[in-house]
Amino acid sequence: MAKAKEAEGEAPEAKSSKKGIVLWIVLTVLLIAGAVTGTLFYAGVLPPGAAAVPMASGETPMAVEAQKPLVPAMYTSLDPPFVMTYEVHGEPRFVQVSASVMARSAETIELVDANIPRIRHALIMLLGEQTYDELGTLEGKKKLRTAVLDEIRQIVRQEGQVPDLEDVFFTNFVMQ
Repeated sequence: MAKAKEAEGEAPEAKSSKKGIVLWIVLTVLLIAGAVTGTLFYAGVLPPGAAAVPMASGETPMAVEAQKPLVPAMYTSLDPPFVMTYEVHGEPRFVQVSASVMARSAETIELVDANIPRIRHALIMLLGEQTYDELGTLEGKKKLRTAVLDEIRQIVRQEGQVPDLEDVFFTNFVMQ
């Protein structure tokens, strides 16, 4: 009887240790898979929401996205640079900003170029509303960049075209 109890006692321990090893292996594999997937998302290889879920046509979202050809970016510069004067604690201060607009269609770039006087006027008014202290911060520059893009998109929209402007880049930002 003692031998039967020993045999029964060993079997649960052996099964328990095998279950533990299998559990650790499964957890390790899941951890590695999660780390690889996270790295691919972070690196931009896998776009967010690009799960391998079949669409109505049987393709995955990634396959459909891979089929769309990416049109090269086109830029136009809003020259000459914008120069604004601010008074800070009784002292005159100057801000000089150069910017470029990015789109992916030649029609939009041509429309921006055709409306440069109107765009420059709107941006001069916008820059005049800013304070010197706001422009000195990263948040202030980001806020200005968003506002500039919105102003240009509004002008393009008023001209009857869908604004496919993607971004505005400050190519020079000097504060004195």
